[in-house]
Amino acid sequence: GDSRPLLYRGLYLSFFEWFNLESDYKDVLESLRRASVLNPASPLPHFFIGKLYTVVRLGGMMSMKNAKCLDWEVPRTPACLELDETHRTGIRSLTQAIALDPKLGPAYRLRANGLSKLKEYGQAIRDYDTALELISTGEHARISYNDRGLAKVALGQYQGAVSDFSQSIALGCKDYGCYVNRADAYLKLQNYTKAIENISLSIKRFLSNAILSFNIDQFRRLYPEYDAVRDEVLCEKLRALFFPAWTYENFANRFLVEAKGLKSTVLPELYVKRGDAYKAMKQPAKAKIEYDRVSRGFPDMAKFYFIEENGKLIRNRE
Repeated sequence: GDSRPLLYRGLYLSFFEWFNLESDYKDVLESLRRASVLNPASPLPHFFIGKLYTVVRLGGMMSMKNAKCLDWEVPRTPACLELDETHRTGIRSLTQAIALDPKLGPAYRLRANGLSKLKEYGQAIRDYDTALELISTGEHARISYNDRGLAKVALGQYQGAVSDFSQSIALGCKDYGCYVNRADAYLKLQNYTKAIENISLSIKRFLSNAILSFNIDQFRRLYPEYDAVRDEVLCEKLRALFFPAWTYENFANRFLVEAKGLKSTVLPELYVKRGDAYKAMKQPAKAKIEYDRVSRGFPDMAKFYFIEENGKLIRNRE
């Protein structure tokens, strides 16, 4: 019989299960498994089954299982062992898909992702290598380079990780996280100048997406170096930098009038990380500037990074 209707049904149902936090994906898996029986030569049912078991989605079984386990928990709790076995189930399905089609690049990338979650980084790197041999350009390759870099960091291969993160960025990474990853590898190499350069790029990328959530008061607390600049001049500078297609009036209305202020865990961590890098370079004055950005702009987060001694905030290393 024709397996395609069952395959399409499984993919169709999987979209809607995404929004069901308690779904066990039973109907989806049943359709895909029946499709594999009808067409045993096709790798696609096995590929999509493997994807369900290895990729975290908004809702459904993987979301629920991940919520019950912290990646770094050792020894593994029963919930973590259950999550690990779920990933292994996905890896086995992807192995079946690869056996049927050794040129199926996305299957290697997904299997590598599953292996990384099991902290089997050497095997993951092997699969990322193959994925990149098969698909060397585009978004699949960009993700593979980034994720292979993370696996190399886990194995202490920091220079190789820098190269992979650079390749990911060259292929068009638009997210601040790519630069954070490369900064972290440079920090491990004690190349603090390059680390600061990448953290700064991360902050700029983050601000490009979040600047309209700031208000003028919060921005000034973060960047006192603009104290002498009038509001309208500062507003125009930010508009030209981040939203050049907007009129000044539209941007000013959002930034100066409507914005309520940004709550973030990401941005304060980036400032602290840049401060730590300056401190490692024996530049305490510059480190203090970065730490002060956190205590002024995100006072609720400051307690996680600093302790008070003799009326001064001191970096908490615990």
